[in-house]
Amino acid sequence: MFEEARKTKERVEEDPTETTPARNKTEQFKGSTELSELSQEDADRERKRRLHQSPRDDRSLPQEAWGSTLVKTNGTAICTPLGRSYFEVSDDGLSLLYIADKDLDEAGPEGAIVPTRVRISYQPLSVLANAQPFDRTGGHGLILKYRDRSGAENTIPIPAAFYSRPKDQVVGDLANLGVQVEPEQHGELNRYLALTRPQRSWAVFPQSGWNIGSHDTVFFALPSGAIGLEGQSILVPGGITGKGLATEMPSVGASGDLEQWQTSIAGPASENPWWCLATLVSLAAPLMMFTGDPGLGVHVSGRTSRGKTIGLQIAASVWGNGSKATSDSMIRKWNATQNAFEGLAAVNNDLPLCLDEIHQAAPEVVAKVAYMVADGVGKSRLNKDASLQATRRWRTTLISTGEKSIADTIREAGGHLSGGVGVRIFDIQADEIFLPSLDVNSVRALERACSTVFGTAGPEFVRHITKRISQTGLTAWEAHVNSEVEMRAAALVAIDASAAERRCGFRLAAVWFAGDLAIEAGVLPEEAKIKATIQRAFALWRKTGLATTDDNWRCAKDLLEYIASHKGSSIVNLGTGTPQGEAEFKHAPRDGWWEETGTNDESIYLLEKGIRNAVGASASQAWLKLAASKAALIRHQKDRLKHRLSLRKGSPTVQVYHFALRGLSAWVEEGDV
Repeated sequence: MFEEARKTKERVEEDPTETTPARNKTEQFKGSTELSELSQEDADRERKRRLHQSPRDDRSLPQEAWGSTLVKTNGTAICTPLGRSYFEVSDDGLSLLYIADKDLDEAGPEGAIVPTRVRISYQPLSVLANAQPFDRTGGHGLILKYRDRSGAENTIPIPAAFYSRPKDQVVGDLANLGVQVEPEQHGELNRYLALTRPQRSWAVFPQSGWNIGSHDTVFFALPSGAIGLEGQSILVPGGITGKGLATEMPSVGASGDLEQWQTSIAGPASENPWWCLATLVSLAAPLMMFTGDPGLGVHVSGRTSRGKTIGLQIAASVWGNGSKATSDSMIRKWNATQNAFEGLAAVNNDLPLCLDEIHQAAPEVVAKVAYMVADGVGKSRLNKDASLQATRRWRTTLISTGEKSIADTIREAGGHLSGGVGVRIFDIQADEIFLPSLDVNSVRALERACSTVFGTAGPEFVRHITKRISQTGLTAWEAHVNSEVEMRAAALVAIDASAAERRCGFRLAAVWFAGDLAIEAGVLPEEAKIKATIQRAFALWRKTGLATTDDNWRCAKDLLEYIASHKGSSIVNLGTGTPQGEAEFKHAPRDGWWEETGTNDESIYLLEKGIRNAVGASASQAWLKLAASKAALIRHQKDRLKHRLSLRKGSPTVQVYHFALRGLSAWVEEGDV
C-alpha cells in the first residue's frame, strides 16, 4: 500500500492536471494543518493518509530513520519500508512496532499514537554493517552487534544465510552468545536481518595476522582493527563460513600501557632465561611470514614450582590476558581434541599458541598437534556434497609447559617424535634453563601483572614492522629479515654442524632477530639478554634434544628402554624360560630371551614380534644394518642379520635378532646423529 501511494504521489506532482482520487484527497485537505478543524470522519481519513502516503509527518515514527533502515544504537527506532510497522533497538532489546487501527482509535484526533510492541530479543541486538570477505573467497554477511547477559557488548560476523536457517538453530546460536530471543518471533527476527540495509561495510578476514592488499600494502588484522590500515577500514578477524556464527577469535586484548608492561613484566622477565625465551618466542610469531617457516615452538618440562607456567603467562601477556583462570586468557590447556587444536592454530595465525599442562592431553593428541603445528596445515575435509573444503593454514609459535617432555609423552603412545618436528619444537628441561632459585614474592607480583597489564607489546612490535615495510617495500623487507637471520645463525652454529643443528639454529636465530627488532622498536629494554638467552637455549637443545631428532638413535633408545622394562617378564632368562617342546613354543607369549655372556654384558635374543612390540615399524632393514655397524646387533651365519637360536637339545630352533646389550647401550649414550 505504501509503495502504491508513493507512486501515485509522484505522478500527481509530475502532472498537476491529472485527476485522481489521491489528488482529490490532497486538494480536499489542502491548507488544513490542524486535525481539530476537521470532522471526525475527515480527521480519521487524514490521519490514515499521512500514515500510508507521507509517513515522515507522523508523530509516532522517527523521521530521520523512516524507510532508510539505518541502525541506531542509542534507542532510536530502526525503520523498514513496511508501511505501518518498524523495528526498534533499545536497552530493552529488539522489538517490532506496528500501528494497528485500534492504536489510531485510542489516540483520538490530537492524541499521541502509541504503537503496539512485539518483543523479539531481550538484549540489544542490531545489524551494524555489511560484512565483505577481504580475500573474496569467503561468504558475504552482516556484522551483528549485541549485548550479552553479563552486560558486555560484542561484535561478530554472521553469514548472510544465517536468518534462513531453522528456528531452533538460530535461537540456539543466539542463546549461546548470551542473547535471549523469543522463539515465537523467529520469523520477525529473520525479517529484520533480511530487510536491514546498513550504510557501511566492514572487511572480514578468515583469520588474524598478516594480509597483503593491493600494491603490496601489508597490514596485520586483530579483533581491535588492522595495524597498518588505521582510519581506512574497520576489520573483524573471524571468517564467515556459512555454518552459523563465526564467534571464535584470538583472545587478543589490551589493559594498561606499554610502559607499565615494560616495568612490571619485561624488566623482571629479562633476568630469567626461560621467561626471556618465552617472551622472545611470543614476539617471533609475526616474523614467520617473512622467514617462510610455518611454525616453531618451545616446550619446557620438569618438576612443579619451577616457574614454568609463569613463563607461559609472560609470553601470553605480550598479546593478551596472561591470567590462568579467565575465559579471555591467551593460555589454553592441552586437554582438547586434535580438531580443536587445529581451530586454535588457525585462529592464532601469526600469533603465539600458549598451552599448559601437557599431562592432561592424550599422548596420541600431543603427537598429532606437534606435527600439525610444525607443518602449518590442517586436515583435508569434504563437504556433505563430497566437494573439498578449504584447508586451514597458519603460521604460529607454540609455547608449552608440562611435567613431561613432548618426546616422552609421544613415546607413551607407542610413537616417536620425527626429526622434522624435533628441530621445530624444542624440548628443554626446566632444571637446566632456570635460575637456581625463584623469589616467591616476585613470582606473585608477575602473576598479578600478567592479568592486569597486557596486550600492548605485541601490537606495538607489529606497528614497527609495518613502518619498516612501508619504508623499504615488502620484497626488500623479506630479504632484510632473512639476511639478518642467516647472519645470526652463522654466529650460533658451527661450520661443521649437522643438518639438524643448522635447521634448529636458523629457527632460533629468527627468535634472536625478533628480540633485537623488539629492542629497536622500543618494546624490550636495551639491557635484555637476547643473545645470551638464545645461545643458552641452543646449547641445551644440543645437549638434550639433538639426539632425539635422529630417528635411528631414537629407535635404539626405545629398544633399550623396552628391554630394561620387559626383561624378566616378556623377555625371559634363556636358562629358565626355555619352552618344553614345539607345542609350548608356538603359544609362548614372549618377546624373546636374554642371557649373561660376559662381564657387564648380556645377549638379548628378540623375536620378530618382540622387535615390533618394542619399536613398531621403526626397525627397518636399514636400521638393523646400522645397528650391526654400531656393534649393537651381532651378525652370525653368512653375515645374516637373523640368527637361528637353538633353545635346548631336542627343541626346535627359532629365528631371532641377537643384540649385545653393551653395544646397544653405547650407541644410545653416544647420542650419535
